[in-house]
Amino acid sequence: SMGNKGSKVQAKKRTGKLKPHERDPLERIDAVNDLLDTEETYVKGLRMIVETFQEPLIQSKKMKPKHIKTIFGNASLLLELHTSFLEALQDAATGTECREVGRVFVNAAEEFKQYTSYVNNCGEAQDTLASQINKSAKLQTFLDSQSGTLPRKERLSTLLMLPLQRIPRYVLLVTTLVETTPSKHPDYKRCKASLEKIKEVAEFVNNEKKIAENMQQLAEIDETIAGSTGLIDRGREFIQEGDLVVPQKAEKQLQVHYFLFNDLFVLVKKQSGSLMKLTSSFAPKEWKLLECEPLMSLEINDSEESKLPPHFIGQHFLIRIIRGEFYHENIKRNHSLRL
Repeated sequence: SMGNKGSKVQAKKRTGKLKPHERDPLERIDAVNDLLDTEETYVKGLRMIVETFQEPLIQSKKMKPKHIKTIFGNASLLLELHTSFLEALQDAATGTECREVGRVFVNAAEEFKQYTSYVNNCGEAQDTLASQINKSAKLQTFLDSQSGTLPRKERLSTLLMLPLQRIPRYVLLVTTLVETTPSKHPDYKRCKASLEKIKEVAEFVNNEKKIAENMQQLAEIDETIAGSTGLIDRGREFIQEGDLVVPQKAEKQLQVHYFLFNDLFVLVKKQSGSLMKLTSSFAPKEWKLLECEPLMSLEINDSEESKLPPHFIGQHFLIRIIRGEFYHENIKRNHSLRL
């Protein structure tokens, strides 16, 4: 039963039949209540995402289904998962003592892996939401009016971040539960086991979140370049970008732009107006690809005979990028680049 205050554990429910070491200390009762309170609030937040925003948006036809899918990911699945989880927690907590809280957590921890796809999608979800709102004042008005129906006028972009914050919060809540549960308590071992499981999931989610943010950044760069760069790769990290001037014959200079990654150096130049229109029926591409060099294949030294790609011979700007202020330890650590 949602929001059932009777599910809280009351200290006065203790019976005299239990041995002293089996009784729940008040601190443990507080820890369980904290878990219940925050889970109730979290389920309300998930319900807002699905019922105040996702379902009305689908019905309103104010956004394409593919964009709705990107923005909300598997939020409705998380709502189902946590509605059952909350009920199981409440049932476990209503006994004379909280015997089963650890068990409920151990059982649910595996299902929390479903967060991965939500977390993976979070960067793109926020981007899509922002760009859709920018394109449509009607959509902005619709979302504002939906927020207006909520007690705290929560915005969709804020609510979408709730699942990212919940798993790390469990680590803190269950740590407190373990610390306040006596070691001879029947639930102690399961609480400890559930903490290990939830830490694994949290690490998994955090790593995926970093990878997702990184992939999102690579995709954004890739979208601005005409010509396939094959940039999007799980292990690739963007380091920085900047402008360069390449000396040409007869005192001419070529203005170029570079993107430096932990394993790749990409050189591009500005597209001219007409080309920009021809490149894509969607957003015009800002850059034309000139060169895409794996860093591991470059040997950098100061002599004119340096084994650089032909158009770099005698030009030291690449050497400066990797040698000078742009030098990044990732390059040295991840690849045998001879500097």
